[in-house]
Amino acid sequence: WILKFLAKRYLPKWFILLLDLFVVAVSVVFAWLVLANFSFVKMFTLNRFQTLMLFELVYGLSFVVLRSYDGAFRHTGVKDLTRLFFATLLSTVVLLFVTRLSYYNGLYNLTDCTIAFMVLQVFSFTMGILGIRLSVKLLYSRFVFSWLVFPAVYGGTPDVG
Repeated sequence: WILKFLAKRYLPKWFILLLDLFVVAVSVVFAWLVLANFSFVKMFTLNRFQTLMLFELVYGLSFVVLRSYDGAFRHTGVKDLTRLFFATLLSTVVLLFVTRLSYYNGLYNLTDCTIAFMVLQVFSFTMGILGIRLSVKLLYSRFVFSWLVFPAVYGGTPDVG
């Protein structure tokens, strides 16, 4: 019954958006850990929390504006990945602009948002989101789709060996 449920249902768009934002948060924390040689000493500070919230806000707005969550999650294609690429590019440009402008106005400390951090964050986000979306597509096509198509094409049942 699980395969039938997965075959008939699509994930809600809000769930895909939340999953993408979760990957953003994980990529931000991962980039900080890499730059700090996986030291948790000053990992959770107010400045880093504010940086994380800024990233979530900017990425969330770019996902909504470019509708990167649109489409069936298990049928991710080139169009969906292109929207994700442009949303990531837009977010990175906006974040670079906002953090640099805030720094020059004395509102923000750039120690938590360096260029190296931004590169690591974009790379880890891209690899994480591609890995998740393409894995779901592969698993769906391998297990659910083959289970549904086999009996119809060959006239048998999935239990017959």
